[in-house]
Amino acid sequence: MKIKDLHSAFKNKGYVSFLIDEFFPEFAFFSDNFNSISDSEWSYIIKNRYGEYDFYLSENSIEEIEREKSISIEDYNNGIFSFSFRRLPDNDRSERITYFSEIKNIVDSEKFKSFLTSITGREIKKMALLYLNRFDKGDFLTTHCDPGESFGIVINLTDNWNPNHGGLTVILDNERKFITDTLVPYNLTTLIFDTSEKEIPHFVSMVTAESKKRRMALVVRYD
Repeated sequence: MKIKDLHSAFKNKGYVSFLIDEFFPEFAFFSDNFNSISDSEWSYIIKNRYGEYDFYLSENSIEEIEREKSISIEDYNNGIFSFSFRRLPDNDRSERITYFSEIKNIVDSEKFKSFLTSITGREIKKMALLYLNRFDKGDFLTTHCDPGESFGIVINLTDNWNPNHGGLTVILDNERKFITDTLVPYNLTTLIFDTSEKEIPHFVSMVTAESKKRRMALVVRYD
């Protein structure tokens, strides 16, 4: 797909999906390496009716984490905005992980930001948010529109994902009633989506099975 076609799709729909390795083959290096990151490095980020928190196995008991997650599942069942997944945020912990620092350098490089500008037509002042997420069995993210910033990008980093296992990114119409697109998180498929001029309601369907290859993605927002 040519950059002009990606730009046209983003301008018309407010989002565009494509394979990033056609333009940046270096991303192919990361999937297996991220899959080997120690479980203790990942936080449990949970949003329920009482708030949004990062929990770490080194600081929180598994009983506390499971209790908070069960409340988020109750909210999920009752149609209240909620989520539960694992993540590696951009902080002192993740800076110690070589692969995380390397991919951060790529997405914050002038070359990559210039590429994004050619697709979005937006001048980038800064990288506003960065984290790696991981959706295990039972993890989910209900319907929302990402607030603030100019636009976001999601780069999927999972080899051989089975769509029967869930973890699909589902895009809805503005009334949040009808599905307009469904994106399977195949390795290196990338979504660029508007977070300022157009609303793009979307959710990540619950992962329903254990998988040898974890469902992971890099999430970045630019302003």
